[in-house]
Amino acid sequence: MERKEMSRREFVKATGATAATGAVFLLGAESAMRAAPADEKDALKGWGNPWRPPFPQRLSDGTRVLAHRAISGEHGRGLIPAP
Repeated sequence: MERKEMSRREFVKATGATAATGAVFLLGAESAMRAAPADEKDALKGWGNPWRPPFPQRLSDGTRVLAHRAISGEHGRGLIPAP
């Protein structure tokens, strides 16, 4: 078997053309990941409700309502400004 010598320029041309052809093939291929879902709502169906472990409720419902009002800023707006 005779060994063929290849110049650096020829090697870069050959490997570059092969890489470009492979990239075009891979980018043009239709895969399950790239396929658009039939209905967009079905694609995001499981994302809005992730599983969370149950946690104990340490505060009463009344305290939670007051805390929500305070965090939202409703509590401060209802107060009379100090003179």
